[in-house]
Amino acid sequence: MKNPTSPNSSVAGDIYSLLSKEELIIQLKALQKANPLKRGEKELQSESNTPAIKHIAGQDLLFRIDTLVRSNLNDPAFGNSRLANALGMSESQLYRKLKALTGRSTAIYIRSVRLQSAKNLLVKTTLTIAQVAYGCGFNSPSYFTHVYAKEFDILPSQTRNEEME
Repeated sequence: MKNPTSPNSSVAGDIYSLLSKEELIIQLKALQKANPLKRGEKELQSESNTPAIKHIAGQDLLFRIDTLVRSNLNDPAFGNSRLANALGMSESQLYRKLKALTGRSTAIYIRSVRLQSAKNLLVKTTLTIAQVAYGCGFNSPSYFTHVYAKEFDILPSQTRNEEME
């Protein structure tokens, strides 16, 4: 059996084929509706003077974050520090901006992007739950099942079963 975290594996191919700019934009808009700008708004204002530009800057940052996380999806070592480094900012600066935009910490946001990708794979592929877990950067299928159920209030196996019906 192939290593599901290998970039050449069918899991990685399935993950990358499911990513689209439109899907990312829809997810970003949903996150912004659910968590409007809060206390970190001042940091974004320093980047721009008008609310429209501030909104665009926030969307651009979230799009860049999502793109980086999704391109490193099957790498369990990709976390806060590597994301901040790739964006050219400190971990604390990234945390403040992401918290202001989404209401979530950096680690929780990265995990939610991984979980959303996993949900898409469960619905659109026939990969096993373990393959999906490893392919989305989780080291343990049991931990994946635990956080998936916490995020979506449904088990991964139930997600697949509901889509089949």
